[in-house]
Amino acid sequence: MAIIKRPPKQSAPNVDLTSSEIQSYRTVEEIYARAEALGVKTFPFDVISYLKCHGVRIVYEEIEDMSGCVELENSTIIVTINKYQNQTRQRFTAAHELSHIIKHFPNVKDGEFKIGETVLFRDNETIGKVEREANELAAEILMPRNVFDSLLRDGIRNIERLAEKFNVSPAAVRYRAYKLGYIQRY
Repeated sequence: MAIIKRPPKQSAPNVDLTSSEIQSYRTVEEIYARAEALGVKTFPFDVISYLKCHGVRIVYEEIEDMSGCVELENSTIIVTINKYQNQTRQRFTAAHELSHIIKHFPNVKDGEFKIGETVLFRDNETIGKVEREANELAAEILMPRNVFDSLLRDGIRNIERLAEKFNVSPAAVRYRAYKLGYIQRY
């Protein structure tokens, strides 16, 4: 995780996101149930529509050496995604930033993140605990265990075919298969 300091745009108080609806769904099952209630496609999971349904602003722009970031601007959560990365990478980045919103933005109320002052980034550097947590939840959101298991039972065992089904990269499928215990090494 890299955190960059930005000059405050205004001297606003911290935003209490703990009451935010998007953070109230903590398990993949709850996220999927809410997505279905909102009419959001769940296979493959339409993470962009899910974010937008919760008032998150999505921005695509050039970001050097980064895949994306999430930040607060006034009371709006903004997810910025590198517009030059491929679509499957952008989807994973969006799910990763959703994971930060769910798992890490409750810290706002404790003063850890202040409006316009800090940003959580997804980058290519060695990642710490917070970034690993976001990656793991993103993989669960995009490739839920029950769906992964079902596809395997249906005979789909090729990494590339699974990647197509989930609309993610083969590397993401390989890592998820490793975390689920289907393969011995990543």
